[in-house]
Amino acid sequence: MAIAIWQPKYSTQEVLVDVRKVTFGRNELFFCCDRNKTSLYSFDGDKVIRECKSTTNGKIKCYAIPIAWLDDEGELPQKYVKVRDAEYDKFKRLQEKAKQSK
Repeated sequence: MAIAIWQPKYSTQEVLVDVRKVTFGRNELFFCCDRNKTSLYSFDGDKVIRECKSTTNGKIKCYAIPIAWLDDEGELPQKYVKVRDAEYDKFKRLQEKAKQSK
């Protein structure tokens, strides 16, 4: 199962991934709320576990994986499109709510 990530952290050129979701071997992820990155991506979990620092996204402990370590695996498989769209809807609702509270 691929890991669903809202967006990469462009300010540091990293992707924050929950440490509990990274496994040894090949891992896959996709971005739900970044319309510029619509493919399925993979990374080497062994390398991440050995070399990446752990940080937090404000709530959970994450690995900070350099975007450059992601391999583009091509078009997002249909089985993940529904997940991506549901997460994008959630993201848009949170943005709208934040805008209204200003």
